[in-house]
Order: sequence, then structure tokens, then C-alpha cells
Amino acid sequence: MALPGTVTLRPTTLTAIVTDILKSMLYHGFSRAIVVNGHRRANLPPIEIAVNELRHQTGAALAVVDVGIVAFDRVAEIRTSPPGGVGHADEMETSHALYMNPDLVHLEYAETRMTNPEPQWLTGHHTSDPAVEAPRFYFPKTVEEARKDAGDAGNTGDPSAATAEKGRAFHEAVVERLVGIIDHLKKVPIDVRRRPAPFD
Repeated sequence: MALPGTVTLRPTTLTAIVTDILKSMLYHGFSRAIVVNGHRRANLPPIEIAVNELRHQTGAALAVVDVGIVAFDRVAEIRTSPPGGVGHADEMETSHALYMNPDLVHLEYAETRMTNPEPQWLTGHHTSDPAVEAPRFYFPKTVEEARKDAGDAGNTGDPSAATAEKGRAFHEAVVERLVGIIDHLKKVPIDVRRRPAPFD
């Protein structure tokens, strides 16, 4: 909500949406599903709650993959910006966009916004920056703090360090890990005990 015109969902609403989507899939006969989160760590708790509850209620093989975590070690190797350079619309996200949709990226407008003078106190387990060695705790920013950090450009970190080559390496690492997770879940023995519909 730090930028005008954006909309958000309450965490409980996101949990309900993911629950209803997965219930719909289970009702129609699916027994395994992976929720791929593309918004990094901020959305994970409500999604994980939905997946955890349904896995225990139904016995289905349900999992969550976050693109900012699944290849975290590879991001550490690929990135070149200093600690704090990976944030929002940053080096890695801009690199990925340059690889996938280069016509949507205008690097001439990139602003480096290293907004935290002490990156070790970034939001701990919430940070997507593998270069930041931080105590792993959670301290959410207020809307006002997020607005101050992102400025009018809406980014934090260093998008000027982005390249399509980094984006390709990141993309391939995420795909490789996702394929491995899919292969693993195919082997997990399951016994789906019930298939509730969203209206149940």
C-alpha cells in the first residue's frame, strides 16, 4: 500500500483464496499441487497456512514454492550488488524481467535505493538478499516506512546491476529446482481421505 493505486488483500483473505483454489482442484480429482509464490516472502505465511491445513485435512500432497527462496543459494552466486542490493524491483527481479520481457524494462530509469544503512537489520527471515547476514527475526515495516524506502520509483535495492544474463541464470535455477520438487512429490505416497468443495 506504499504506492498510490495499489491494492492489497488481508492475510486471512489470501489464505481463504488459496484454500478455495486448492479445494476446487481436489474436488475435481487432483491429488498433488504446488502453489508457486512469485511475490517473495511477504505472501508466504498466509499461503503456508492454507497448504498446511488442507494437507492435514485431506492427505493430498500439497506444497509451496517461493521463487525467492527455492534458488536462494544460486541467487547468492549470481548477484553482484552489495548487501542490500536485492530488495524490491531490484537486481534479481529486474534481471529476470530483462530475460523474460526485455521490452518492459527501461534501465535508464533505474534508481539505486540502498535504503538501509545497516543491512544486517533488514527484516531478518523476510529479506530475500542472501548477501545480508542478519539475525533471523521478523519486524514488519509500516506503510509509511515502506513508502519512504521505495520512494516514487517503487524499488529498493539496486536494479542498475541487472542483466539479462543474470536473469537467465536465475530463471534456469528456479526451473531446475521446481522440476526437482515436482519429481519428488510424484514419489510421495498419498492417501486422499476427502475432497471438499469450496462451499463445503
